[in-house]
Amino acid sequence: MPFALSVSALGERREVLWGVFSWAAVGLDWPEGRRDRLWFDLRVDADWAEEQLRSRVYGVVEA
Repeated sequence: MPFALSVSALGERREVLWGVFSWAAVGLDWPEGRRDRLWFDLRVDADWAEEQLRSRVYGVVEA
């Protein structure tokens, strides 16, 4: 899911952070074996994140 958000420290200049949020889960049919992993990739687009998704899902499976 692409995102953009604004952040600032008190009295500091505002920064806009953008990127892609990804979530992968395995074992959804087996609660005791469920594993989730989240990623917030900054300054990348959805196409890049989609390319990473297959290896990330397999990484969750193998963990």
